Amino acid sequence: MHDIQYSPQGLLGVNTMFSTVCKINDNFSFEAIWKPKWITELKPEDRCHLNGLALDPSGNPKYISALGIGNSSHSWKEEMLNGGLLIDMQSNEIVLGNLAVPHTPRIYQDGIWMLLSATGELVKVDVQSGTYEVVTDLNGFARGMDRIGDYLFIATSKLRPDSSIFKKAPVAKRSVVCGITIVYVPTGKPCGSIHYQTSVEELYDLIILEGNVRPNILNLEKGFHKVSVVTDEEVFWNNPNKETGDPSEINPQ
Repeated sequence: MHDIQYSPQGLLGVNTMFSTVCKINDNFSFEAIWKPKWITELKPEDRCHLNGLALDPSGNPKYISALGIGNSSHSWKEEMLNGGLLIDMQSNEIVLGNLAVPHTPRIYQDGIWMLLSATGELVKVDVQSGTYEVVTDLNGFARGMDRIGDYLFIATSKLRPDSSIFKKAPVAKRSVVCGITIVYVPTGKPCGSIHYQTSVEELYDLIILEGNVRPNILNLEKGFHKVSVVTDEEVFWNNPNKETGDPSEINPQ
């Protein structure tokens, strides 16, 4: 699974292994709802390496990126450094071809933006002419993007040391930093960055959670759900009596 997006149809995922976009539900492992017109059957063969999914302003799937046009197992690897595609899902037609490992197409009010991972570039797409404009060089393997106002937040990764696929990519020698580059849209220039010094070497995507300082996911693994009460306005934690361990007193934090 690559890009995951919520839409009016439900939770959608780019099922790269089966060369399809699928809906996630309780009935099957996945429910295929779209595939490129050249894919003849659903097999776990990663035939064209679908990856990035862009929704239109109504929330419906509109564009998807892929690394090739093959219809056989892993055939995208043959010309992957310059055989990428941007596909209009609603017409099932190729909008752009010969792309350098496209990722993360996104539709914003001022146009269609996308990342070319093999060259480390942020580009703006003109679907009418079938061309794109390079906005800036991100100096890294770019993959994952979100936007707040006039600022784009773009993830870059280190290339895997044992990667035989990307070692010939134009960006290979420059992909030495994992982090986030912030681009100011009016100028198209980077204006800030966040670098991971240790522990993180590869990022696939990022989402900006505006207004959140310390977001967390409440799960069933560590038992915090047993000592917390969550409302739509506030979170309360049990404050047990230090002597008896009685968790009857609940205080907001």
